[in-house]
Amino acid sequence: MSRRSIYLILAPIVVAAIVFGVSRISFNVEILDVLPKSLDNVKALKAYREHFSSPNKLVVTFSSPDAGRTEAAVEKTIAELQEGGLIGHTRWRTEVEEDADAGAEIMAYLWLNSEPKVFANWAEGMLTKESRDERLAGQLERLAEPMMTADPESFALQYDPYGMLRHPFVRDLLKGDGAGGDQFSSEDGTFRVAFAELPRKFDGYPEMKVWLGEVKAAVDAICAENGWDDVMVGYTGEPPYVVEISSMMENDMSSSMGWTIAIVVLLFWIMQRRVMPLLVLSLALGVVFGLTLAVGGMIYGHLNIMSIGFAAILVGLAADYGVLISQYERTFHGDVRSIRKALMPSILWAAGTTAAVFVALNFSQFPGVAQLGTLVAAGIIAGALIMLTVYADAICWISRRMASRSKSKDDEHFKQTPAVVRSVIHGGRWVTGGIAVVAITVLMWLGMPSVDYRLRSMESMPLESMEAFLQIRERVGSWSPSHLPVVVDSESMEETGASLKELETTAMRLEEEGVLADSVVPSALWPDRQNQQANLALLGKVLAQWDAAEADADEMGFSDDALVLARKVIASWKGWAESDDELFVPVTLGAKDAMRRFIVFEDGAYAALSLVTPKDYEAAKANDFHEINVLNTEHAHVAAWQSLRVTIRQLLIHDATYVLLPLVGVLCVMLIVVFRNVKDVLLSATAIIVAGVLLNAWMALTGQSWNFQSLAAVPVLLGTGLDFVIHVVLALRRYDNDEAQYWRGTGKAVVFCGLTTATGFGSLAFATDPGLAQLGSVCAAGILTMMSVAVFLLPGWRRQAMRAGRAVPAS
Repeated sequence: MSRRSIYLILAPIVVAAIVFGVSRISFNVEILDVLPKSLDNVKALKAYREHFSSPNKLVVTFSSPDAGRTEAAVEKTIAELQEGGLIGHTRWRTEVEEDADAGAEIMAYLWLNSEPKVFANWAEGMLTKESRDERLAGQLERLAEPMMTADPESFALQYDPYGMLRHPFVRDLLKGDGAGGDQFSSEDGTFRVAFAELPRKFDGYPEMKVWLGEVKAAVDAICAENGWDDVMVGYTGEPPYVVEISSMMENDMSSSMGWTIAIVVLLFWIMQRRVMPLLVLSLALGVVFGLTLAVGGMIYGHLNIMSIGFAAILVGLAADYGVLISQYERTFHGDVRSIRKALMPSILWAAGTTAAVFVALNFSQFPGVAQLGTLVAAGIIAGALIMLTVYADAICWISRRMASRSKSKDDEHFKQTPAVVRSVIHGGRWVTGGIAVVAITVLMWLGMPSVDYRLRSMESMPLESMEAFLQIRERVGSWSPSHLPVVVDSESMEETGASLKELETTAMRLEEEGVLADSVVPSALWPDRQNQQANLALLGKVLAQWDAAEADADEMGFSDDALVLARKVIASWKGWAESDDELFVPVTLGAKDAMRRFIVFEDGAYAALSLVTPKDYEAAKANDFHEINVLNTEHAHVAAWQSLRVTIRQLLIHDATYVLLPLVGVLCVMLIVVFRNVKDVLLSATAIIVAGVLLNAWMALTGQSWNFQSLAAVPVLLGTGLDFVIHVVLALRRYDNDEAQYWRGTGKAVVFCGLTTATGFGSLAFATDPGLAQLGSVCAAGILTMMSVAVFLLPGWRRQAMRAGRAVPAS
């Protein structure tokens, strides 16, 4: 069977595989998924995002210079959006403001769920006329105090004659600097936040994007209709973030790949000046990319925010092999057999070693780095095979039909080695010495680049949803970043309750020691069957005295409105007292929504959110929250992005010890296998070391630092550096160190390879994700450095070694 027949049979299979794999691809916008899922603080952050950060709600912000105007805009806009079916149930006020029944049910639950001594302390003031009169008199006395309206708690006294609002947990929420305060409004009321349920379940982000556009258009129309030109509206929450970050990832992938292919095509044209090989190369790269994307779809299904860079990287690397084949065919007019005989060893060895480096990234502790490694490794192998088979056949077929192939006008110029190249190769040791002195001087003067252990989270991205979120954190006190969330998450209600009590004890101790300025631990909200059952007997006595208590309040001068809250609380208690249930929890939608701010105990989820405020936030942050991390237990962990710095440092040390160092050893062994000559191995290793020193000097000069994403450049540069070195050394052996043949057959091609690969990485420098952008810029600089050292300095070193009597055999 001819090769053409084989290609015709394989073509539909390849197309079907690409279509199937690509159809399974989606974008994973969760930035935490670039970190190991097993880490406690990563689990805590995910639990916080899942249970307490309104993952399925649209968060809309309204602001204007006037509090009344802002409130009117929120109320009317929300009503019209709900009427139009664009949003579901929406909360934009506290439970007491929005739903008196919900507030009363929560108060009833808090007292019944209290520790028996707390409930008894309150209930004793309700059991006799003397105790009730004493409590009512105390309330009236406090109401008579000057400036009582300045104190929200005192202001509520006129509607709370029996002190039902004076539950310890409620007092904790009102004290301090707002950690548990109003989450819907700024202190002056000019900025408000609304949480809207989605109107339906969306099938992917494109559908969600259309819906979000409709919401924005409707809000703009409402504001224009009512003359609210000074009302600023922002959108955040999970839906806007998903839409923006997914669009960003899609644009980054398409734009980086597009720019890479465009520059590769331009460079190929400048070097080859042939149209048909250019078209065939572009088609081959498209097939390689499609196959790799299909592999990603079948293995992973989701591409995370880091692995989207594989497309540009892959195009740059895969183009190298096509360029080598095209350059060899043009220089020596060889047929397919001679091309494969000459280039197959270097291409396969280069592809194998480079793929091995990327495969080794799977041993990294960072899932995003591992996914990137697998995709690029698969693409490199696919690229090498396609270029050596289909592309090589196509190039030779095209050349046989080009009548003027050997009569090109620039043929003589093409065969010449530029004077600059000859000078650099001949003076390799002097050039090496000069750049080494400069690089070492720079590093001694500025020092080695530092390592940044922070996670470049979504806060670093130019997203409108993030700007709105930061506005909430700035304007609404309870959203301040100084309030650190502590998430308790376990598999049972009992474990979560016990962990909350332990956390509360530790937080109180830290407050006494001056480490914390404030803490809100919702242990009082967590359902406690034992407390409730113990309080039921005393509750029955309170209910028996309620009619008398109402009469006493009326006698003391409290209006009928003052007893509205108390009557609703009593109604909830009566319902529970008459029930046969062993555990009582609020059932109204408003009460359940309010409690979800702090606790979740449904559908198999048992989680609670506490908020702690360091005495000196900046000092605690600079110390990696070391003193606050004592709050961490088996089921409780601080869920702060800033706390990841210590974790990332530990992971990087692990990767450096157990991934990079062993990888260097493996690559040295592979070089020995490829070259079977110690001196060539030493020369190649020297080239990579020199390039590494130059890269660090460049980073020091430009003020860049390593981070967990840019450190992925280290194995990438090792792989591409080996790729270049293998091509150069094997070419020098093949041409017996003949400078002209080396330059014509391989040198120019490797220069082109370096430029195209650097272009692939360099296009990532414009990515929206800052970490991915830095990875691109570091890799581009490193690859250009590796290429320059391998192409221009390594031949001179080898030449000098031979002249000095340390000749390396040509084969």
